[in-house]
Amino acid sequence: MKNISLERTVSAQICMAGEKQYSCKEDFKVAKLPFELMLCARKGSFFVTINETTERICEGEAVLVPFNTEYSINTDDGTEICYVALGIYVYYSLRVLSLFDIPTTFKGDEGKSICDICDEIRMLCDISGFTNSRLENAVRLNSDTYKLVSAILQRSIPLLSHDDIMARHEKVSQVLMYIGEHIRESIMQADLSELLLMSPDSFYRLFKNLIGVAPKDFIISEKLRSAREMLVMTDMPIGEISALMGYDNQLYFSALFRKKYGICPKEYKKETARIV
Repeated sequence: MKNISLERTVSAQICMAGEKQYSCKEDFKVAKLPFELMLCARKGSFFVTINETTERICEGEAVLVPFNTEYSINTDDGTEICYVALGIYVYYSLRVLSLFDIPTTFKGDEGKSICDICDEIRMLCDISGFTNSRLENAVRLNSDTYKLVSAILQRSIPLLSHDDIMARHEKVSQVLMYIGEHIRESIMQADLSELLLMSPDSFYRLFKNLIGVAPKDFIISEKLRSAREMLVMTDMPIGEISALMGYDNQLYFSALFRKKYGICPKEYKKETARIV
């Protein structure tokens, strides 16, 4: 069994970024999102409610909405919000921020620094077309992404279970990475067991003991996670997303999605259409 270097598997990507302007007061609620969402007050202020806790975010301050968390926003007149949605993973599927007790609000110099980073990320994401500076902008965007992650982690405290979770995922790192790279294909348990030079039965017991679910259930969960991201981040029809994940029967895909998230894909796409 050969583990994949931890340093080679950490990935941080920007899922989406942009800005919203509100000429009058607005109040709205957004369903659980498949990524972490940083909201920055560029102008004015807004109230954000996360897990029944309400905070006022003023100009130059930021708030982090955790993964898979419903939130609501109440804006003042003339509010401008910059938002950046990001995913930070290790071994393809393990969310880095799930291993930490992370802060939700960032104020003072810290808040201003995060707002500046997010605003530059938004600007870089807006740049399109093939230009001479495209490569330079891509490097800057990658650098800013990791700066943002670093700023979040500086005030975060590792959970007591941090080391145990990492150790368990490391033992099947090859398998997790393989699943991630082939998530749109049909993945057989026998193929996964061969990666670790184990019999299918022994591999099944090892994987379930380490990750907490059977390999088949984990693969389904990851397919649905990828599908949920596409529902939020793209305009692709549900049928096309279903087919990409290997489900030719859209009704079956929708049933799996509802069982996992308690809502059908069509309703979820509608509820998350307005990110900020």
